[in-house]
Amino acid sequence: MTEKKKEQLLELAWRTAYDSATYDVKGDGTETDGFLDEAKEHIRNIDKDEWYPEARKILQVRGNIDDHKLAEEASTIFINKKMGSKNLKVTLGGDW
Repeated sequence: MTEKKKEQLLELAWRTAYDSATYDVKGDGTETDGFLDEAKEHIRNIDKDEWYPEARKILQVRGNIDDHKLAEEASTIFINKKMGSKNLKVTLGGDW
């Protein structure tokens, strides 16, 4: 994949992560509703400067990943770091 294609994929994945109208954050069942609500608020206002480095790392290892999966995986890493957790999983609808 060329650098230009990688950048296009990153931008498309970012748009999915940032603009997705439907999204959810789930845990392993040990989290409080308040904790999950806070995590969802962080996803709703996801920070591009924190998200992009995670997405770049994923893309370096898995160059054949699609934009939606990249958006979800980078968002999952982002939210786990943000919330000091290891059990959160982000799903994105991809519907802008």
